[in-house]
Amino acid sequence: MKPLSVMIWAGVSAVGRTPLIFVPAGVKINAKTYKDLTLEPVAKDLSQTMFSGQPFIFQHDGAPAHTAIATQDCLICLSTPSRNKGNIISLQGAEFQQHFREKNGLMFCPNVEGILLAMGVPNYNPSDWRLFIDSSKRSLKCVLLHNGNIFGSILKGYSIKLKEEYHNVKEILEIINYSAHDWVICVDLKMVNFLLGQRSGFTKYPCFLCYWDSRDRNQHWIREKWPPRECLKVGEKM
Repeated sequence: MKPLSVMIWAGVSAVGRTPLIFVPAGVKINAKTYKDLTLEPVAKDLSQTMFSGQPFIFQHDGAPAHTAIATQDCLICLSTPSRNKGNIISLQGAEFQQHFREKNGLMFCPNVEGILLAMGVPNYNPSDWRLFIDSSKRSLKCVLLHNGNIFGSILKGYSIKLKEEYHNVKEILEIINYSAHDWVICVDLKMVNFLLGQRSGFTKYPCFLCYWDSRDRNQHWIREKWPPRECLKVGEKM
């Protein structure tokens, strides 16, 4: 005979806790039940019931029910901030939401000066910030990071539908008007290839520093020096 058990959901913060939600016996937690039991009856009212209208972040772990597209869409529709494994999805409060737009499954902030002003940062200098771009199986995101780490990160673009592909990254940079700010970009080597316009997949010259020949396997462990790249134009000898 299995011992009796009970499943309870609750949220805890520095200012208090949410009501306890008792999950009925035999109910499996998926995106639908998570939405019906917790998000709609509890999360949508947290700004008023617990935080007196102040901005907050609703943080949960990477469980499938939390990271499902239906859950993320629900949080966005409820205008509720969410954080999955450290990835900010949206900001609470009209003073922040007015600076965000949505286009083709991408949430983005076109007005960096406006959102910084709403956060209490009156002076904006592009050289004080760097743009971080990364992706995972669940999301593609662009975040502004302060060089002195004095201010928190600023969400510039986020999508749970766009894949890590060259044309998607190019579209995001155009939408957030990167050319007008010219931030230093922080990315991994895979993203460097995207930004330089190099092809995905098993390309002949995948390195952005030199013409290392990925298909010349006989020379991989013998040859030490390869011709350096002299041109970083899109379409040049890939």
